[in-house]
Amino acid sequence: MATGRTRLILQTLIAGLALAVAIVCVYLPVREHAFVEFDDPLYVRDNAVVQRGLSAESVGWAFYSDEAFLWHPLTWLSLMLDVELHGADQAGPFALTNVALHVANTLVLLVLLVSLTGRLGPSVFAAALFALHPLRVEPVAWVSGRKEGLAALFALLSIWAYASWTRRPTPMRWVGALALYGLSLLAKPAHFALPFLLILLDAWPLGRLRTAVDAGARGVGRLLIEKLPWLVLALAAALASALMIVRTQNPWVEDLSLAKRVLAAPIAIAFYLCKTVWPEGLTIVYPQPHQMGLPFYGPVEIAAAWALVAALSAGAWWLRRSHPSVLWGWLWFLLAIAPALQILPSGLRVPHDRYTYLPSIGLGVVVAFAAADLWERARRGRALLIGAAVALLAALGMISARQVGHWRNSEALFDRALAVTSRNVIAHFSRGVMYGRTGEDEKAMLELRAALAIHPRHADSHNSLAYLLYRRGELDEAVRHLREALAVHPDYVRAMTNLGNALEARGDAEEALEWHRRAVATAPDSADAHYWLGLAFERRGAAAEAVAEQRRALALSPDHAWARRALERLDRAGEGATR
Repeated sequence: MATGRTRLILQTLIAGLALAVAIVCVYLPVREHAFVEFDDPLYVRDNAVVQRGLSAESVGWAFYSDEAFLWHPLTWLSLMLDVELHGADQAGPFALTNVALHVANTLVLLVLLVSLTGRLGPSVFAAALFALHPLRVEPVAWVSGRKEGLAALFALLSIWAYASWTRRPTPMRWVGALALYGLSLLAKPAHFALPFLLILLDAWPLGRLRTAVDAGARGVGRLLIEKLPWLVLALAAALASALMIVRTQNPWVEDLSLAKRVLAAPIAIAFYLCKTVWPEGLTIVYPQPHQMGLPFYGPVEIAAAWALVAALSAGAWWLRRSHPSVLWGWLWFLLAIAPALQILPSGLRVPHDRYTYLPSIGLGVVVAFAAADLWERARRGRALLIGAAVALLAALGMISARQVGHWRNSEALFDRALAVTSRNVIAHFSRGVMYGRTGEDEKAMLELRAALAIHPRHADSHNSLAYLLYRRGELDEAVRHLREALAVHPDYVRAMTNLGNALEARGDAEEALEWHRRAVATAPDSADAHYWLGLAFERRGAAAEAVAEQRRALALSPDHAWARRALERLDRAGEGATR
């Protein structure tokens, strides 16, 4: 017995090493990658607090910041730690940390599956599918994808600790499992489903659910009560996410009705399934009808998606006794992907590859353990099964390596998006921002106008185009676009401040001041809004009001260089007036 266990441990270590080497081979090029114009400026490149690294002030900021419209303090802290270790000038080291997290997640998943099932072959295959699938590229190669790998690591460790606790219950194991789940939520508060995934583990492979059912209502109740602390943490994280949306006045929250969001959920599930089975045409963002100014999905599309999900669910249920891993994997996928379906309003409502990071484990288990069952039943053709598995993994690895190349810089990323999708508003908008940042205003304006030609109510494109027009002195056109942006999103603070500036430059001083006041009233925690209001007061000679606003801006953001310079200028002017 000891010899068999030792052999299993050794084989698991060898398999884990092979998987780690494969991941490194696929993802090593990220060391030369640049930051991309899609959240990377927000998370690292232009984030003054993150660029300071770890300090008492930055740690406190991580726990109350709404910088990215999400509450994920552990993600901020991990990025700050990277800054401490290797600076913030290059994207490569940040991406390599993501690679290390992906290696860790793959190894934890492998050990977890082996320890739960005692079956090495299917566990290795499932972990390899997770490691090498092209849908993993986005959260690994993209610096801002950090939260996916970090949250998944603590979620998997929490599951491992829970499984260990069920076998040898001790208070420390129970507390450890719960604490690890808390850390997962601190990295990304969207893993609401983990309490239900634990119930799945109780059903298979732990077998605790059958024992509880045999014990009657008391046994089932005890099993459910065990999950209450996990459920409390999940609800707290959900509440924190909802409050963040309200607090930040997130302009990217789409205004689809709840009924439409529910109807569209199976369409998203079908989309992720298709990309899992046939991972071609992967890109940073996939346009949806309501982002293209088109009507909502038709009844045929909705009915087909619901029928697909129902059929797959019925099939998994039918196989529950002969192949319990199929139902287990399918339910894991559905439960883990549920937060990404965005039935609750939570920001930009488009599919992303990264949302499959943890849910994909369930589909990998379905494929791997079904293949293992075929292996055990097949007397002939086992060599064919091995060849098919190796060929599949090799193909996935090659596609992933090619996909990694599309993330090398912003231009390659957005070129890819426009090459594999049509009417992609967000790709045109993002490329416009990229060109605007490099001073290529003509190219930027062409991209932003292309976005508006697709979707005339895209508020971000109106706002960014207006800024470029303002910079060129085309004030009337800038004001028109800013009013369009605010007609779509009345609480769009950046558009308010830009409108105030454009009106000020045009000579409409009173209306300009009103918009700056409205921006501060809408977002009292916005340092930028206070800065621009202070600047408006300064232009009117209201020095006391200007100083007060700049001090508020610096209190909210001590690294706000513009506010600091404005305050120094006001102080010098005050000193000169008293001489």
